[in-house]
Amino acid sequence: MGADLDLLLVEDEAAVRLRPLSWTRPVFELRWGLWNLRERAEMAAPGRVRALVRPHLRDLLEWSLPDLARPARGRRTLAVNARAAVTTTELEELLRAPWRGERVLWSASEEEGGGAWVAAWLEAETAEGLRAEGDFTLELPVEDSSLALFDHTWDLVAANPAALEADAHLARGRGLPPRRIFGVRLEEGAPAREWLADTMLGDVSRAVVFPGVHILEEQDVLFGAAATVKPGVVLDAQGGPIVLGAGCRIESNVTIEGPAYVGPGTVVHPMTRLREGTSVGALCKMGGEVEESIVLDLSNKQHDGFLGHAYLGSWVNLGADTNASDLKNNYSTVRVDLGEGPIDTGLRFVGPTLGDHVRTGINTMLTTGAVAGVCANIFGADFPPRWIADFSWGGSPRVPYRLEQALETARVVHGRRQVQWNHRHEELLRFVHEATAGGGDASRPD
Repeated sequence: MGADLDLLLVEDEAAVRLRPLSWTRPVFELRWGLWNLRERAEMAAPGRVRALVRPHLRDLLEWSLPDLARPARGRRTLAVNARAAVTTTELEELLRAPWRGERVLWSASEEEGGGAWVAAWLEAETAEGLRAEGDFTLELPVEDSSLALFDHTWDLVAANPAALEADAHLARGRGLPPRRIFGVRLEEGAPAREWLADTMLGDVSRAVVFPGVHILEEQDVLFGAAATVKPGVVLDAQGGPIVLGAGCRIESNVTIEGPAYVGPGTVVHPMTRLREGTSVGALCKMGGEVEESIVLDLSNKQHDGFLGHAYLGSWVNLGADTNASDLKNNYSTVRVDLGEGPIDTGLRFVGPTLGDHVRTGINTMLTTGAVAGVCANIFGADFPPRWIADFSWGGSPRVPYRLEQALETARVVHGRRQVQWNHRHEELLRFVHEATAGGGDASRPD
């Protein structure tokens, strides 16, 4: 049996398709359901997970998740594509599979013909010779697989509702892995340290639930330690489970419809409607109406306004009454522009994809399937374009956002959340600025 294999997460060349989110994190850090792929791997192979990431991400990986960057240990290895859409249970099955020599599982779920590798069983020598974005599949036996890969961010959003159901079922028996965030170290004494470390989920007795809270299908609502739920809240798990992380705060008159996840330390403001299929990360602030969306850690949507079928990175801040369309008036499939021309998603519901450190001004209106790159600052009376370049500024026309100004703002927001800032964060943003021409195509017409 292969139960003692090491597990190696490997970014391939197609990681860039998941931009702008993949500019600033390994793609295995992209969450869907309760967990990202790295957390699923850590549950399946505790203490045996390593990772190979693109060069510009290595320093932050070594600093924030050092165990993933440790050298190979001279052991047989299960390599998994960092874009793999696999569950913890599927990873465990791959690890338990009888050893039949080196071989590769090949997935046909690739937007370009020919498919791509999704997992591989490797001898120690082969695993030690791997590098991120390399191709090791050509000389190994290939087996077809039904396992899928994520090609774009809207694939993760589409997979989120079903993953929430499956993950909540698993978490009921196993609890949660400790929450670690790529690129983030909290300052000493930050209260959030305790919330992120909580690994247990339980019934309502673990939470602080005030009189006047209405819970539908209470057996399908799971609570982390000291989750607080104020009067007038409705937790409606009739459509699927609801998971509330440790130390989260659900203010008065909020409605949450399952399946849904609210991460540790997140605050959901009064009158908010979190609709079905929504995953909110750790240490976020949420308001308004959110439906079938994924919000990564440390982002703010505090105010009224609609967000649907969206994927938000970290350090995003949406101004009051920011609204985002997720459906075209003619009900046709949505085309998304990642900066190189439109891509037909084949989906009728696609909301915005917003990279890290995106900010919108008051009353911003985002078009269906809008994409905003890293450090895009969006404001103005008109609809911004469908593609909003990284490090761009304003409305119409848009101009480049000065790098030093962007860095200073990023330092400030880290400090406000008691998150350490150092030269690695600055170097990463400088890399993205150079790689994306620093907002140089900000005025490209829609």
